[in-house]
Amino acid sequence: MTKIVIVDYKLGNQTSLKNFCKNLGFNSLVTDSHHEIKSADIIVLPGVGAFSEAMKNIKKKNLDKIIQDENKINKPIIGICLGMQIMGTRSYELGKTEGLKLIPGDIMPLNNPMFNIGWNNIAKIRKASEIYFSNEDAFFFNHSFKFNCNQKYIIAETNDKYKIPSIIKHKNAIGIQFHPEKSQTSGKNLFANLIPELHQNV
Repeated sequence: MTKIVIVDYKLGNQTSLKNFCKNLGFNSLVTDSHHEIKSADIIVLPGVGAFSEAMKNIKKKNLDKIIQDENKINKPIIGICLGMQIMGTRSYELGKTEGLKLIPGDIMPLNNPMFNIGWNNIAKIRKASEIYFSNEDAFFFNHSFKFNCNQKYIIAETNDKYKIPSIIKHKNAIGIQFHPEKSQTSGKNLFANLIPELHQNV
């Protein structure tokens, strides 16, 4: 069975993600154990909170090096909301903070709108991506910063005039800006397809 490790850095939606994975039939564990992270088939970086605090907690436990080492061997890593943003090069939230540098790009504030909260459809940019969803699927967003990166990393963006990157990918690192665990059937279908596909390609 696929072992999913949700990295515990004392911020975010760990419990709801664990329950979400359990309801989908996946074996998941919330931990900051280096051994457990290394033994995972798929690593998940959860996300609710401030970028700088997340990185402070990650570095305090020396989790940054473990995550980066696992990324170097192409282990699948999924970042959700803040978890997606800490995958970037740096953030300009509350000053400048260096990220994990798994996917090149900077985290910048949204300008218009200043907040992206609520349900939105997304449109696929990279048609060949193994991440499957329908254009009719709506997902729940709640953020005020966005991931600015090269278009080649963008799998999908919000299907409206603002075009916020919603799913990004570089090698086996995948960032999801919305909350699949709060997106009801659409989120369940996305994860139910994504996890086996990633595990198969390990």
